[in-house]
Amino acid sequence: MVNPEDPFAQTRMTLSQHLEELRKRVLRGVLAVFLAFCVAWEFNPQIATGMQWPFKRAVAWLNADMVADHEAYLKEHLEVPRTQFFLSEDPADKRLQTPYTDKLQATGVSEIFMFSFRNAMYVAVAAGGPILLWQMWGFIAAGLYKKERRMVMGYFPLSLVLFMAGLAMSFFLMVPMGIYYLQKTLPQDLVVFNPKLDEYMEFLSKTCIWTGAMFQMPILIQVLIRLDLVQAATFARYRKHFIVVAFVVSGFVTPSADPYSQTLLAAPMILLYELGLLMGRWSTRKRASPEVAT
Repeated sequence: MVNPEDPFAQTRMTLSQHLEELRKRVLRGVLAVFLAFCVAWEFNPQIATGMQWPFKRAVAWLNADMVADHEAYLKEHLEVPRTQFFLSEDPADKRLQTPYTDKLQATGVSEIFMFSFRNAMYVAVAAGGPILLWQMWGFIAAGLYKKERRMVMGYFPLSLVLFMAGLAMSFFLMVPMGIYYLQKTLPQDLVVFNPKLDEYMEFLSKTCIWTGAMFQMPILIQVLIRLDLVQAATFARYRKHFIVVAFVVSGFVTPSADPYSQTLLAAPMILLYELGLLMGRWSTRKRASPEVAT
């Protein structure tokens, strides 16, 4: 007979039943990721083009700077022929003799395949990962109280949104700016800039994942305050210290050491710190209000 006071009466199972339930849920989630991978593999050229967008953006900036530098040099040295830097004498023709190339190189036998495989896997995880997470959540939630389930479901959507915002910021801003400023440390005629596929992909993935992880800060701060591990006043008192830490951490995480890239990451970190502090104070007041009313 089911005990109505037992919150787990409907979900209590034997060990073998738990293992069977876990097996089914893992299988469904992995199948979703696998199907997403198969679809992504069919669109590899399009995905590869999208993945190289930050690199092509940075190269476009570098070539634009080179055009401006050559134009300024020609204005000061009228005796120098335009064809020394450009393909023709036509002032309207901005095509460079030796521009930065926007094509990544593959020097290993399997490098192109691994680049395609990683691209498809990233897309598969992004598309099928939520299904896998939902299946795992269905298994874990059966062993949680209603209050614990509400708490997780309250944080998870925000966590996902913040992580995606961090990925987008890194992909569209930090990575292109990082590549750009890293190459500006030396003139183009001293070195040939032609990075490898796997090096670029490592650079891109690490920067995006680190930035996405840092965007979880508001949730971390609120959880610490809500669990009474750290007081909101403590976070407020060390606000100035965190600003310094934010710039130091961004100096290690950002692709380049220029102040623009560091500020680009440090400023959102500071804003997210303030957001987490506000969320923590709000949750503290919300818990305290029933006690005051009584």
